[in-house]
Amino acid sequence: MKLVFMGTPDFALLSLKALIQAGHDVICVVTQPDRPKGRGRGEIAPPVKLCAQEHNIKILQPETITDAFVENIQALSPDLVVVVAYGKILPKQVLDIPRLGCINAHASLLPKYRGAAPMQGALLNGEKETGVTIMFMNKRMDAGDILLQEKISVSFSDNMETIHDRLSKLSAELLVEAILQIEEGTCSRIPQNHAKATYVSMLKKSDGLIDWTKSAEEINNMTRAMNPWPGVYVFINISGKKQRLRIFKTEVYDKSAYSKEKTGVLLDLLKNKGGLVGTGKGQLLIKEVQLEGGRKVSFEEFTRGHPVKKGFRLNSG
Repeated sequence: MKLVFMGTPDFALLSLKALIQAGHDVICVVTQPDRPKGRGRGEIAPPVKLCAQEHNIKILQPETITDAFVENIQALSPDLVVVVAYGKILPKQVLDIPRLGCINAHASLLPKYRGAAPMQGALLNGEKETGVTIMFMNKRMDAGDILLQEKISVSFSDNMETIHDRLSKLSAELLVEAILQIEEGTCSRIPQNHAKATYVSMLKKSDGLIDWTKSAEEINNMTRAMNPWPGVYVFINISGKKQRLRIFKTEVYDKSAYSKEKTGVLLDLLKNKGGLVGTGKGQLLIKEVQLEGGRKVSFEEFTRGHPVKKGFRLNSG
């Protein structure tokens, strides 16, 4: 199979490697342009590009999908285009190029969680299961016919790191199987039930600001879903200065306790565990934090270096 692979971040890396190892002829890799990153703001190549360079595969990095780009892909005459977390919506001109179509590995159980942040969406909503869907692409976002779909269970200890790694591996495995079925002419096409579709947009920095009137479970789901990006945080006053405090690890301590005047207030310090904070429903244990300009530490260590005691208010804005 002559494949064009389109993907950008770490999530797509295992899929590209699996297709190469399966013996397919990956004739081109299309990925996002190099972007400035880090304190030095030097340009960093996407992980997929680095893999393509290692295997001497042709690389295209269009800023936008232009007529010239479309002509480049047409000239390659691919059998199939494979898309994994590419980061751009493909126009009909591209979808129509490969003789066998375009397929996409999407990190949710479609039609649930269409859109840019399916893994975060599942964690934010406290889902007990999620998975990967391999689908044929059409002009509507994540709305194509399903080839393969597989579930995984989600535990309370799962977060973006663990879900990302598990679904990345599963995507690679299912893509290899899906392409084999396409090659052999045995693949099925199951239309999605569009009436059951849900959507999740790309997260913004402001989405990570904690609202303490939410329940302990909702806030805990935020820390599971939004680290490392966009990050979960509050603003606190330390020695008369307003500073951002990032919150990395939390745990639901009590699901039902409630006291309106105690929301966002440090109720207690539990030795070797963290800080207990009141929420709109239940109590949340804060375990790991980072004050802007500082390093990531346990909440207990944070309180030893700053005037944070029982009764301290972790403001929401």
